[in-house]
Amino acid sequence: MTSSTPRSFASTIWRLGGFLRFSMGKFISLIFAAVVVCGLLVFQATRSSATTMHLPSELGGASPGERVRVAGRVADSEVVYETQPALLLKFRIMDPPAEGAEADAGGRSVAVTYRGVKPDMFAVGRDVILEGYLRGGTLEADQLMTQCPSKYEAPDPSSYHKAP
Repeated sequence: MTSSTPRSFASTIWRLGGFLRFSMGKFISLIFAAVVVCGLLVFQATRSSATTMHLPSELGGASPGERVRVAGRVADSEVVYETQPALLLKFRIMDPPAEGAEADAGGRSVAVTYRGVKPDMFAVGRDVILEGYLRGGTLEADQLMTQCPSKYEAPDPSSYHKAP
């Protein structure tokens, strides 16, 4: 009676083992298919974020309706931020000056409209990165990122209010 139990158990394991066995060719095919699927997923995920960065002066060659990523500096022009009936930020950007050079006020600037909350660090003269679509000479941005200043500048101590 005890000798028949191990034999039936062993025969069950043997049948399952035969059912679950794969040939080496099938195993390699499955691994290859999994690698191809993972590669396609990675390609699809990075394709949308692999947009070339442009300067405002380079936008003349962009096709209308084309998605672009632009790096620029908020120009010394009027900045309009509306909160009613919807959040809308309108401003202009220009090419950032070369390292060590002063800003070129006469350079080409591009009008920008951004529908969303104005970032806390947003200000005239601040470097920004925008993503959106170029329509009618205006960049309609759906993403706005401000860049932090490259160095800390301490406030002028003479501007502090002295206690009476």
